[in-house]
This record gives sequence, C-alpha cells and structure tokens, in this order.
Amino acid sequence: MLKDTPKLGRNTIYLVAIRTISKALEYRLPTNLVNTVLHPGMRVLVPYRNKEVVGLVLKDVTAASKLKKYKDILRILDDKKLYSDNTAQFLTRVAEYYNVTDEQVAPLTLCAKAWSSECIIKDWCTHYNLNHDVQLPVGVKPVIKKCVNIITKHGGSIAYADLVKAKIRDETIRRVKLMSLIKPVEAIIKGVEVDTTHWTPTPQQQTIINAITSKIGYQCHYLYGVTGSGKTCIYALTVTKWVQSGQVLWMVPEISITPQLMSKLHQQFGEDAVVSYHSGLSERERYHAWLDVVTGRARVIIGTRSSVFLPFQKLQGIIIAEEHDSSFKQQS
Repeated sequence: MLKDTPKLGRNTIYLVAIRTISKALEYRLPTNLVNTVLHPGMRVLVPYRNKEVVGLVLKDVTAASKLKKYKDILRILDDKKLYSDNTAQFLTRVAEYYNVTDEQVAPLTLCAKAWSSECIIKDWCTHYNLNHDVQLPVGVKPVIKKCVNIITKHGGSIAYADLVKAKIRDETIRRVKLMSLIKPVEAIIKGVEVDTTHWTPTPQQQTIINAITSKIGYQCHYLYGVTGSGKTCIYALTVTKWVQSGQVLWMVPEISITPQLMSKLHQQFGEDAVVSYHSGLSERERYHAWLDVVTGRARVIIGTRSSVFLPFQKLQGIIIAEEHDSSFKQQS
C-alpha cells in the first residue's frame, strides 16, 4: 500500500517504480543521504542496467537484508512529494480494486517528460522582475528584446512558466539574467480572480448550487437535464466556490467540446488558472499542463478520462460532464 511512513537510515529500503518495467525495484539511500526523508510520490535518479533512469518512490519496505545487495539511489530530484496524501490513498484504492500492483498505478501520475531528470518542476513558478536600474543595451539580439518585451507586457513581472509557454528558450532566459536585465524572485502562486458576469443563474439553478457547495466533506450529486437546460452554468458557478481553496477536475468525454468550454472558463478564471489535459495535445503541451497541475498554478483542469490520475495538490471536487458517455468506460 502507498503509505506515507518515511524512515531514516541506510538500512531503509525504498520500492521504486521505473517507467520501462512493470516490477518495482528496491534501492537504498547512499551514505551521504542517510538523514534524508523520502516520501511516496518523490522522484529519484537510480541506476538500472548500466544507465541512470528516473524512478518514482512508492514506499519504504522492511529493513535491508544482509543476504541481498542493494544499489544506491544516485540523486533525489524533488524536494517534496508530487501529489497529496489523498491522491496516494486514491492510487492505493485503484490498485486494490483492479487487483494490480502499486507500480502499475502510481506511474500514471507522471506524463512522459516527467520521467526526465531535467524536469523543471522547481523552476516552473519562479518569477522574474525587470531590473529597472539596467537599460536594454543598443543592438541586442531580437530574442533578448522579445523576452524583455514580454515581461514588460506582463507588468514587469512574469513566471518562468509563462516565458516558456511564450516559446522563450532557456538559453535566452539565462542570457537575459546574465545581463542583469531581470532578477529572480521567490516563487509565487497567485490567487484566482473570478469573473462571474458570464453566468446568471435562475432561482432553481442557484438552489442547486447552494445545495452542492454548502456541505463540507465527501458527497456526490447527480444532475440530470437535457441539452441546453443549464447544467454548464451550475457546473461553472460551483467551480467558482471550489477553486477558492484548491483545484477542480472537470472531466469531459470528448476532446472536441473542450475548446468552447475552455474559452468560457478563461473568461471566468483567467488563462493561467485553467488548463486542458487530453490525448489531442502535443507532448510539450501535456508536459506544460502537467507542470501547472503539480505546482498548483492550474486551479481548473478540463480533462478526459486519463486526467483523473494527475498529481493534484488539493483537489476540492470533480465534475463529470455527460457521465453516461461510453468514453468514460473501458471493458478491456
């Protein structure tokens, strides 16, 4: 089971999942890291078949056996676990329900690029402020000028994530920093500014919204209505309540309905707070959306079935639109 019960010491053995194999392997901490605490959901660099690969810590196991030789973990890639305790419990429940192992389920929380040791989780939310004491030199390369202009349009402060999404290369950001044109500041997770002017609920819709959002703790509601009856309005205004204290997963059956929904939610919550996650995205786009989720930048996630395994930080609620649709179900 995925229990968060970290121990200390070189005799503690960790079960680590590797992407390319179906069986988890056992590793131990090297001498210089014996006082480090590893939690389920942290990524580590480990040796495997004469290569260095990224692994996902599942749990600590019994003390080391004197009859076995264990390889050492080479490096710890994350300073904290990638997903919450609730997500860990969910993964355990999935494994038990489908009678599979933890190492078959837990890796579903990572996208393809997250299995790289170069994954930029730590930098994703770092902000850069323009250094107004330094002027942009005459004759600088266009990419430098473009980077500075983008930050200027963002009010002189921008997240590393937004620079990457604007297709500014790491090398360009590094050069701009070396020129002292920008200075990094502590990572910032902004609150969500909500615009509800796009939705005007009827008294009946407001009664339903109040019934859903007034209770605390686990609950389940079933909303029935024909197309055009106003279910989306109820969903959107319910999300408005939930995002104040965490993240919301809005599951949809088809990729095709996502753009229209995304457009409305961008107007309601702002573009930074809403991401989509589905198979129609490029690997780069999926990676960026995954980073937004794992760092907490994304507060509303519009996703198809696979998005249920995303590494949420504080999931407040799940909406399943058109839950009867066959794409939510799998028989194989």
